[in-house]
Amino acid sequence: MDDSPAQVIPDDTSTGFLEPSTANAPAPKHWGAAFMPWMASVLLHAMLLTLAAFVVYAFQAAEERDSLLLTSFDNSEVDAAVQPQNPELRPVEQADLPTPEIQIDPAQTDLTRLDAEFSMPTSADLSIVGIGGEADSGLDGWRVLSGAGGGPKATFFGQRGRGGRIVYVIDRSGSMADSFDFLRRELKRSINALHHNQKFHVILFNDGYLEMPPARAVSAIGVNKRRCFEFLDGIHPGGMTDPIPAMKQAFRKEPDLIFFLTDGEFSPALVDELRKWNKRKKVKIFTLAYIYASGANLLKKIAAENGGTYTFVDGSQVP
Repeated sequence: MDDSPAQVIPDDTSTGFLEPSTANAPAPKHWGAAFMPWMASVLLHAMLLTLAAFVVYAFQAAEERDSLLLTSFDNSEVDAAVQPQNPELRPVEQADLPTPEIQIDPAQTDLTRLDAEFSMPTSADLSIVGIGGEADSGLDGWRVLSGAGGGPKATFFGQRGRGGRIVYVIDRSGSMADSFDFLRRELKRSINALHHNQKFHVILFNDGYLEMPPARAVSAIGVNKRRCFEFLDGIHPGGMTDPIPAMKQAFRKEPDLIFFLTDGEFSPALVDELRKWNKRKKVKIFTLAYIYASGANLLKKIAAENGGTYTFVDGSQVP
């Protein structure tokens, strides 16, 4: 061992003290640098622990899922679980309730009343082709029930006919002026005596014709009768005598029965026209010569060919 004294290096400081030589001594370390390895280790272990925990959680979740998929359920329990928690509904027992009494007003169910209230216009230019021909018409339904010439009765100046649809074809030419009031009273009486199930219409003629409004057959109920009477009160005779247009219009109303009254002569062409219009004799025509019998021969022929009767209303009956 070297016991030689240490080499003293002169100190150029002002103190003059001598210090041992530090030329070979290691440099001192900072405290942060000493803790860096420890901190790095702690962080690394924390990360490893976190990763390990995540892996364990993932495996446990997978096992639980597999366990759920493999578990068998009782269907009845599942159905019970999804059913709404409502009490069971049971049908109410039928109770013996009193039967209500229904009051029906016949006036509200009378179809003839409704027919009177709701009138449908009739076209003035309806074709006459086929009237009384071989083709069936709307009259057949009534005739099936009442029979040809059947149905409720109708009377006019002693003439007695039967039918569900009555049309009056009445002369109002100038020669009727002195006796028209009496005719008007009898016409009102005849219409007033009709049954409410019948229908009626009035056509007045001279060299043209005038129809009772509405221009169709209406039910023989009070309101329609009164309207007809008001119409008749406004009629005044005048003009010449030509019943053909009025009779043609009468057939358009599909009558069962026609009362045809005139006081004068008229064209024999009417007889031929009626043979075409009433070919199947479905319409009964009752004829009346009023005060004057100048047209009696034609009136008799019309009645005979069309299932009706002829009568003469003489002047003694007129007040």
